[in-house]
Amino acid sequence: GRTVQLRLDVTGAPGWYPSFLPDGRHLLVYAPSPADPEKARVALISLNGPTRTDLIWGTRSNAIFAGPGHLLFWGEGTLMAQPFDPATRQVRGSALALPSTAGLNPLINLALFSVSSTGTLVYFGGAAGQTRLEWVDRFGRMARPAGPTGLFNSLSLSPDDAKVVYDESSPRSGSVDLRRYDFATRQATRLTFSPSHDIFPFWARDGRRIFFTSLRSIPPELFEIDAGSTGNDRAILRKPFPAIPNDVPPDGKVLLYQGVRAGTNGD
Repeated sequence: GRTVQLRLDVTGAPGWYPSFLPDGRHLLVYAPSPADPEKARVALISLNGPTRTDLIWGTRSNAIFAGPGHLLFWGEGTLMAQPFDPATRQVRGSALALPSTAGLNPLINLALFSVSSTGTLVYFGGAAGQTRLEWVDRFGRMARPAGPTGLFNSLSLSPDDAKVVYDESSPRSGSVDLRRYDFATRQATRLTFSPSHDIFPFWARDGRRIFFTSLRSIPPELFEIDAGSTGNDRAILRKPFPAIPNDVPPDGKVLLYQGVRAGTNGD
């Protein structure tokens, strides 16, 4: 056999999760678009040349061919079946929702299912990474009532330990937003409302500000938001590489962040 190297770019976007069609010469790839989710799409790549056909727009996951004539992908809380002609390699009509509880890993846009060549569907029920906030002492005993349950990626405590901010993925839209949880009132408040991903929050030591990374543009930018309010987030730093907030000294005059540049181990 021989090795064929493909550049799985879809109009400048990366091609993720390649999956072959039955002919073995064409494959499906997923092109994410964190800054504008409606531009995310499933595309068709040919091994015979650098041809590309965009098939489905606004998807939240990869797609897999299911014979005799459908593409399956995750959308709006369930699996969707898009009629597809493998002979002409064209989609037809509208996608239909399937009675399935297949989940999604929203941070990497990977639908948790697979389809065999005989049409058998297997899937992971629910969403990946479902967790619950818990406060335990050093002996592992519950020290406070359990917090909310959801798809959490990272979190940061307020300086007085009274609240916590975390990034939570929506199981329906696939977007990630920040939420603030108050341990005394046991209430969670949504802080950001972008259709993109707002991730890696850090609560500054002065208690007044929360810093985070947002994928609203490429490369991702650093944002800040007033810790006591919602929807007033603003960009503070844009670099030619992704940046993640790490720490702020007590005087609040310096922001320490971590940047990851291509070809390096980070700065």
